Amino acid sequence: MFEKYPLMSRFLIVIFAPICIGLLFLFFYFKSSLTATAGNLVLNGLGYPVAITHDIYGTPTIVAKTDHDAYFALGFKHASDRLWQLEVQRRLSQGRLSELFGAEMLSQDITMRNLGLYEAAKRSLPYLKKDTVDALTAYVDGINAWVAQSSSLPIEFQLFGVHPEPWSVFDSLGWHKVFSLTLSGNMMDELRRNQLQNRFTPEQINYIYSYDPIALLAKKYPPIKSHLMAKSNALIDFGIGHLFVGSNAWVVSGKHTQSGHPIIASDPHLGLQLPTMWYAASLKGDKLNVSGMTLVGLPMVIFGQNSAIAWGGTNLMSDQQDLFIETTSPQRPNQYLNGNEWKTFESHSEKINISAAFPASLHEKLASVDIVIRKTERGPVISDTQSEANAVTSLRWSALDPEDHTIDAFVDVQYAKNWSEFRQSLAQLKSPGLNFLYADREGNIGYQVAGMIPKRAEGVGILPLVASKENDWQGYHEFDLLPSVYNPEKGFIVSANEQVDHSSNIVISHEWAPEARHDRITALLQQSINAKKLMTASDMEVMQGDRLDLNALTLLPVFQQVIAGTPQEKEAIAILTEWNGEFTPGSVGATLFATWGYYLTHEIFDAALRHSWQRPAEANLLASSLERLTWGQLTKVVSTDTHGWCKPNQATVCKQELQHSLKSTLKQLEKISGTESLPKWKWSNFSRTDFIHQPLGSIKGLEWLFKRTTYSAASPNSINVSNIVFDLHKGFTQSFGAGFRQIFELDESNSHWYMLSTGESGNIMSEHFDDMIIPFSRNQLIPFGVNNPSKEILNLIPLSELQ
Repeated sequence: MFEKYPLMSRFLIVIFAPICIGLLFLFFYFKSSLTATAGNLVLNGLGYPVAITHDIYGTPTIVAKTDHDAYFALGFKHASDRLWQLEVQRRLSQGRLSELFGAEMLSQDITMRNLGLYEAAKRSLPYLKKDTVDALTAYVDGINAWVAQSSSLPIEFQLFGVHPEPWSVFDSLGWHKVFSLTLSGNMMDELRRNQLQNRFTPEQINYIYSYDPIALLAKKYPPIKSHLMAKSNALIDFGIGHLFVGSNAWVVSGKHTQSGHPIIASDPHLGLQLPTMWYAASLKGDKLNVSGMTLVGLPMVIFGQNSAIAWGGTNLMSDQQDLFIETTSPQRPNQYLNGNEWKTFESHSEKINISAAFPASLHEKLASVDIVIRKTERGPVISDTQSEANAVTSLRWSALDPEDHTIDAFVDVQYAKNWSEFRQSLAQLKSPGLNFLYADREGNIGYQVAGMIPKRAEGVGILPLVASKENDWQGYHEFDLLPSVYNPEKGFIVSANEQVDHSSNIVISHEWAPEARHDRITALLQQSINAKKLMTASDMEVMQGDRLDLNALTLLPVFQQVIAGTPQEKEAIAILTEWNGEFTPGSVGATLFATWGYYLTHEIFDAALRHSWQRPAEANLLASSLERLTWGQLTKVVSTDTHGWCKPNQATVCKQELQHSLKSTLKQLEKISGTESLPKWKWSNFSRTDFIHQPLGSIKGLEWLFKRTTYSAASPNSINVSNIVFDLHKGFTQSFGAGFRQIFELDESNSHWYMLSTGESGNIMSEHFDDMIIPFSRNQLIPFGVNNPSKEILNLIPLSELQ
């Protein structure tokens, strides 16, 4: 061969063979970053041996002699499976993403530094209970123990040339603050209203903010400019900033179930990413005996069950953020008016280091950026990062209070044995506001709102107020005034971010999600009850995958009545006339409806919400108002001509807009699909769900490794919830939805079913990196942990036993 093919031989020896050897070396090197799931591993920091059993999806069941060791082992598992995620989360909370990813992350860093989440986390530590601090400390030690024993780090650390700093308690507390930010959106809504109320009538604004008192929308304040306004979507890639961030949860009494025991179902909705924010685990110590969903970065089960109770939750949509327009001194710009007294802004500068863009070897490193952070007695000045701001605006937010016992609440609820102890635990929770669903093995069910709601001296939190002593918060409402239900006569409770009935003395929110999901869940449960059909966990599993959108059904009759002008339009309307509102993969009606809804929204509102290109911040904020418009609200617009949104003097309300948008719909779907054949326009061909790794899933050439896609999303208001963002070239993309699904049956076996949206591991070399994506997309659940074990058991041995 060498004599016959000398060039080929040299190529194989000199080039091809070394490349293969190098690739094999890299493969096994990066493979070594995986921790074995079987065998013995000696660690420093444990008190006693810990056994960890993994099921077929790599989900751990941790059995320890003490709670300390159980929390330590969870930290170890989080680090072994999600170390890169921990690193990104820490840097996000600290405002240090630019150190890794370059100037593209500067906006995110400025936002987080300006809010001061990490500093707030540091201030909260002295207020926490000793048991909570012990749990956090053990968890932190477990994370650092994995790093200390690892022979190599996940591939991302190698690519970006970094080594993880030791994890700290502050890093965990900082991530809780980010989680709270994820579920808190009122600040941005106040900014949106502030812009809208200077351009439109209160009645028009009420079509966008349908729960607002119209009279209060007439109150005008100066427009506010801020960095947060310009970058309102800057953090969406990290799961922060989605509208209607929520969840589904419901609980059914044993009198309506086949087993005679309560069943509780839960599926929280957040921004989708790879890996998901959630991590399934079971922990057993000397007092602890809990299984369910943990948040990576925190040591406790957030939603789960113990030996006596089970609990799920949804976002309360509570308003725990208020903006205040500060009065500054013309003579001394560093002072603001607080009552009758001039106060000096608390001020300091911070340096943000910026790395070269990835890959660093091909880009020039940039100079660091210095920013100035100012605070008033109310909170951070969010308007400072844009120098032309004409109103100095500060933020008051419950999550920034030094005394915050939310982590105490999450830890304590794991140990609750009954309704009373459950409520006592939740009374400590400050932010975020949450709805909790409850069931116990005695057959009781319940619902409890948790989270501290501010007492406002003036206003209801929908618009910024001029700062004054009289306008300051007057503390928080008492926990016993928050909505609570125990063993209702109807035998079930549903929570889906809908408007919560509460005392008129409390303002919980004006930004509820549409009622559609709540009403659909309620209807399905009531149908079974009326038919005297006893329900099972399998019935709940089917419900979690339901794709019927009641909100769509409100707008559908409007589309069905549009007069067709061409044969293609006639065929489209005929299809919609037969469509039942379900966003199933084979549905052509779903594709037509969603696309028409998109174009109709823009046909009606684009001109009104357009702003000067010279003011991108205001333009972006006004445009983002469209994201709040639901199909139900759009129905209101096209059902009356008194609002002034559509062109006047039309025989039928918004007739011209409806016809133009239908033409745009058909033209664009034909362009995307490459065919005029409507039967080929199935929903599965026009909708997709993307799970994107941060940041490698967005880098060209690496998507095939760090991005996963499934096809056929659901819809914004179906139980199987899915935001759908329209792309002119691809169709609809989902980036928001359930991060996990789980169901508990409160029987003698502690029955528990679950599935994550991605996988337990964030390590690309692991078989559990993406192995749950397909079953999750098919709405399949499996029995949890010990009910579906593998034979692999990892034994963690304390170093002290060998000395």
